[in-house]
Amino acid sequence: MPVHPVLEQKLSAYIVEKELKPGTRMFSGQRGGELAYSVLDKVLKRARQAVLSEEQVASALAKTLYDWRHLCLTNWLNRGIPPANVAQWVGNSVPVLFATYVNVIDNEAVLRGLLDRMYDLPVGADALRDLSGDQDDC
Repeated sequence: MPVHPVLEQKLSAYIVEKELKPGTRMFSGQRGGELAYSVLDKVLKRARQAVLSEEQVASALAKTLYDWRHLCLTNWLNRGIPPANVAQWVGNSVPVLFATYVNVIDNEAVLRGLLDRMYDLPVGADALRDLSGDQDDC
């Protein structure tokens, strides 16, 4: 999954420092399993207070972990990252991604490009059309 280069450096240094192996959790609970939701929720609340204004903390802005996921996916889509990539990174299908997030794409040029590309021929389709002899029918 793509991350900001500064975050990538910090995570890489953490992995080296902790001597983590592939498949090892970066952050785990006391018994080595997943972190409890309550732990994540406490960290999220502290992070919100540390980086948001008092007015923002009092609002619903990024109040839950799902809000952060929604914000991240929205930002990726608004920056023009291909939906197939975003869907793969987050474990969704493109139709599910569009059903959930198409209404939050506020970059009109990006949205228009997505809609235009929806009707593009897949790679190799030109060759198939040429073989069928139906080039002028499209």
